Amino acid sequence: GDLLPSPTSVYEDREFGNRIAFWDFSSGTADEFSVTHDFTLTSYFVRSKIEQPEQIPPYDAESDLFRLHTRNDDNMVVVDDRVRTLANDIVVTERNPYLAARKIYTWILDNMLYLSPERFQRGRGTLAILDHPEERTLQDGTVYRFYTGDCGCYSMLFVSLCRSLGIPARLVVGGWAMGESGLHAWAVFYLEGIGWLPVDVSVADTFYPEGDEKNRLAEEIDPAGKKELETGMVPYFYFGNLDNVRFIMSKGSDLLLVPAVTHEYEWVIKNSRALCIVSK
Repeated sequence: GDLLPSPTSVYEDREFGNRIAFWDFSSGTADEFSVTHDFTLTSYFVRSKIEQPEQIPPYDAESDLFRLHTRNDDNMVVVDDRVRTLANDIVVTERNPYLAARKIYTWILDNMLYLSPERFQRGRGTLAILDHPEERTLQDGTVYRFYTGDCGCYSMLFVSLCRSLGIPARLVVGGWAMGESGLHAWAVFYLEGIGWLPVDVSVADTFYPEGDEKNRLAEEIDPAGKKELETGMVPYFYFGNLDNVRFIMSKGSDLLLVPAVTHEYEWVIKNSRALCIVSK
């Protein structure tokens, strides 16, 4: 589509293959600048069905794909000993990547609540999430300890936990292809011999009853995950499946910017890397 005004340069980021446009407004006198990007798209449902996860081949740990998507980005998507410990506590002895990713998905549904970032000043990265747990006392007197965040937080935590177990995963940032609903983030993880499967934990979490602080997945959905899901109105639909009312703007996180950025912008840009970009 058309980019107006024309960018100073356009390049492809060498890690994730995103097409990035750069504008140099340093010679301008205006306080604000507006950039428009007109485009059309055809959007499809994504559906997957893994009937024999035990037959998924092992990863090629020497491949560029594996190395890039299991790395510690050391900014937003962090993989450290604390994340590894949490991931192993979640999956216990499960080492199949599909089933382990499903356990992580379920754990996040059970242990995160969606809160808009305007409600906290801590930031959005993996460590910011884990460093700021909250507690509520449920009606039965049980103290429920949970984590909070928006769609990006849900997705970054999923990516970090997967990567810590050697499951390639990455952030996806885009928008809703309906009205003016704004930006959205989700995740994908990779299975050898199959490809990338989408995961949208934050949208799935919205399908629980209002005020249900502790999600009871096993009571609401087939716990074995073998029931074929026909609609998006159940939480497990968004594990391996995706609706068709969104578009992608960038893939990956901590994207290397060229030319280097000499300043940081809140949580988005740090050390000349960006959480996401807005043209794909």
